[in-house]
Amino acid sequence: MNVANAPSLVINRTLNAPVEVVYQPWAAPTKLIKWFGPSAEMPCETPDFDFRVGGRYTLLLLSPTGDRHCVSGEYKEIIENQKLVFSWAWETTPDSISQVTVTLRPDGDTTRLQLLLEQFVSEDVRDNHNRGWGPSRDRLVANITSI
Repeated sequence: MNVANAPSLVINRTLNAPVEVVYQPWAAPTKLIKWFGPSAEMPCETPDFDFRVGGRYTLLLLSPTGDRHCVSGEYKEIIENQKLVFSWAWETTPDSISQVTVTLRPDGDTTRLQLLLEQFVSEDVRDNHNRGWGPSRDRLVANITSI
């Protein structure tokens, strides 16, 4: 697929916290597992989390029925309190590598968060990611000051 024509997704939110507070749940595995995942009934584990450019991560989601859902990737760019770029590939479809860009911008006492998810292999895959990221994003927004 031509990357220029690949489906993408943009999610914008404003969080009631300064950028330093919003950045930490992305950079620290003990904080990431408190908000990431499609539901509270699907806990997240981080068996691999090397937060540096060139470092790799693995997120393991465990369903109530015992199914494992594993996603991993590599950190491409890290600008503290501003921007993260990382690849994203599910264990079940390792050749379908998409990219996630997280941008944080201060706005007074709040932070504007933008998630850009791109290079999806199809619109269906993009739509599934929108449904999956929604609950994570909502938990992050709702609980940012306690994560």
